[in-house]
Amino acid sequence: MTDTPHILFLCSWYPNKYEPTVGNFVKNHAKAVSRFCKVSVLYAHPNENVTGYQIETFSENNNLNEYLVYYSANNKKDKILRRFKAYKKGLEKIETEQGKINLTHLHVLYPAGLFAYYLKETRGIPYVITFHWSGYLPEANLFSRLSSFRKALSIFVTRKARTLLPISKKLKKSLEACGIKGKFKIIHNVIDTELFKPASAKKPHDKIRLLHVSNIKEMKNVQGIIQAVVELSKKRNDFSLTIVCEENYEVLNKSVALGNHQNLIEVVPPVSQTEVASLMQNSDIYVHFSNYETFGLTLLEALSCGIPVIATHTGLVEEFNIEKFGKIVIKNNIEDLKSKLNWMLDHYTSFNPSAMHNFVEENFSYNVIGKKYLDTYQKIIHP
Repeated sequence: MTDTPHILFLCSWYPNKYEPTVGNFVKNHAKAVSRFCKVSVLYAHPNENVTGYQIETFSENNNLNEYLVYYSANNKKDKILRRFKAYKKGLEKIETEQGKINLTHLHVLYPAGLFAYYLKETRGIPYVITFHWSGYLPEANLFSRLSSFRKALSIFVTRKARTLLPISKKLKKSLEACGIKGKFKIIHNVIDTELFKPASAKKPHDKIRLLHVSNIKEMKNVQGIIQAVVELSKKRNDFSLTIVCEENYEVLNKSVALGNHQNLIEVVPPVSQTEVASLMQNSDIYVHFSNYETFGLTLLEALSCGIPVIATHTGLVEEFNIEKFGKIVIKNNIEDLKSKLNWMLDHYTSFNPSAMHNFVEENFSYNVIGKKYLDTYQKIIHP
């Protein structure tokens, strides 16, 4: 269709050959939008082993093309200029191969935000911004610690955007508290409900299987999960826990080994999204014990696979009635987590997998989120 918008996905985070899991949720947004628009992804990544500028291109389908620009990180003095040049080289290739851009969709303000503003001022290309960073949340309190220049730049770039798109109500409130103003519209993260779906038949197993998937950062409170599970195992031995580490696998695996918990807890290194979906489909309960979240992506992926959850009142749990699909636990309360785990081990089969999947499908699927973005774009491109 000749009137299909061409959207530049300008990304500060995106999966790449050096960090294959970083920003994988941004890629899901691109896939959702590509169902309704032509999408060109532009991402720049510094690396000490790169000389000059190298552009790698990938095509997911006719409507989704990725341009990953790698540039030298050896000289720290002019890194801003080299990053800017990387963006310009990538953009030139995109426009040569894909044609005129109608709108820039910026994902994560820093460091790509200034280039979005540059395109607006020099080319007249409007931009919108999706916010993912948990640093705006008061519990993290990272935005306030940025330099005065970074904060001023962030506020300036957001005020020039046509629409600000936080992924949750919690994040919207936090952005406003940080002094970020503009026209807000909440569009949630995307769940691949075609991949994350209930298993037709689970693999047979002797014990009830608990699962947790995260980057193992402090905010995820994985040590709290481990403590609760170890203490509960002294009262009953009919369950096991698998932890998938998106980062820091060696550290956690060593910690579990030092505690002599290998028979109870399995630590898994980073795996593909397909493998995560398979692990979820063959698990019985998903455990989410975060101290704070902007969203809670893996929790919804678990629900989409039809498994009940134990979760703290963070991220999307604050917006939706997740309790009908599991149990809500008090943040950082080990005794409450143990109690809810103990209950869930006896009642997990009482939850309806189809109802859980349908909830995610109706609110977070590619088509639902993609249409919301299309509506946002069209109101800007064709006011």
